Amino acid sequence: MADDVASIADQTSYADIHPIYTAADTANMQAGSDESFLDNAGNFTYGAVLSGLASIYNTGANLLGAEQFDVAKWMNENDQHMGAYYAKNKQLVDVAGFAVTSFIPGGLALKGVQLAKAGTMLGPFGRALGYASSQQKLY
Repeated sequence: MADDVASIADQTSYADIHPIYTAADTANMQAGSDESFLDNAGNFTYGAVLSGLASIYNTGANLLGAEQFDVAKWMNENDQHMGAYYAKNKQLVDVAGFAVTSFIPGGLALKGVQLAKAGTMLGPFGRALGYASSQQKLY
């Protein structure tokens, strides 16, 4: 078992792991690209998450008058290759980051509504809303 783990860790080419990546890279090279599929996928994922989190931070910073986080500047300072990818695909990465990170506050809001419906919101919010007690009278 340890030999199997060591042999997977020693693989330097992701093409040895699954053949679909070889096909994706072949298609990229035929289209004239010199970058690998996984490099682009990694840069896209990292950039989208960073951009989405930065947009959440920048919303609060804008309300408080604080300095906003510049994604492009931070990426260029830390990894020029990733910064170049972000500069080339800024709109796509930003939209994906916005879409993914919009699930965080949306999911929390839905959880809050479910808690209010279940009547488990304790404290002043539960008393102020009175949702559970007012709905019990209807049944």
